[in-house]
Amino acid sequence: MTDDPRYAQSAVRLIDGWVRTVQSTSRQDDSTLSFSYHFPAMIFGADLLAASPGFSSDRQDAFRRFCRETALPLNTMDRNNNWGNWGLVLVLACAKYLDDGALLDRGEQRWKDLLDEQIDDRGHLHHEVRRSGGERGIWYSHFSLFPQTIAAEILRLAGRDVYDWQSPKGRTVRQAFEPLAGWTRDPASFPYWEGDAKRLRGVDYFSYFEILHAHWPNEHAAELLRQSRPLTARHSAPALTFTHGGL
Repeated sequence: MTDDPRYAQSAVRLIDGWVRTVQSTSRQDDSTLSFSYHFPAMIFGADLLAASPGFSSDRQDAFRRFCRETALPLNTMDRNNNWGNWGLVLVLACAKYLDDGALLDRGEQRWKDLLDEQIDDRGHLHHEVRRSGGERGIWYSHFSLFPQTIAAEILRLAGRDVYDWQSPKGRTVRQAFEPLAGWTRDPASFPYWEGDAKRLRGVDYFSYFEILHAHWPNEHAAELLRQSRPLTARHSAPALTFTHGGL
């Protein structure tokens, strides 16, 4: 964004640090989930650095091998809850970066399967809304729909626009987005929690509304964005107001 080569040099140094020094990986506890939701940002960074003189073709080839041989096997795409959505982001980020059409095909199909499986007939993410007795239901709904949105954005950039795709059960991204936007603006309306709405956790994790609101303008999302910009996120896709806010 600045054309200052110091930033590129620092980013390449970080990428090389992973490629050259990582000798083992872990599958304990939520290690694979954490890797699935953090590592894609490094792939996005490598993509931005492709034309940088400091990121030589040899270094890029080494990073591609790391993506395929070390990163990709750690994905959690086969899981049915938010783990599956985050694993899908990792798979599709690798697929697009590696220009692997077969892997893109697998990721696109899994995106469609997850959409069909996770959303009920009211548009609620039924694996997530009752988490912690509902106290974390909005947070985990965001934590599932956010990666599903990022995955859709990667597919769009690969020439595969799935935003308006409808599943065999009639499920769509928009069907999940609209009630979740309403709950986020008015947490007291969340039907899976009977306690004080102020105790609901993670309600404000909606930076990805920058993407969905652009596709389907929504009064609740519009007001949330107006109040809260600029927005960022801890997982995979930071600075979404900058990248997708129409600035």
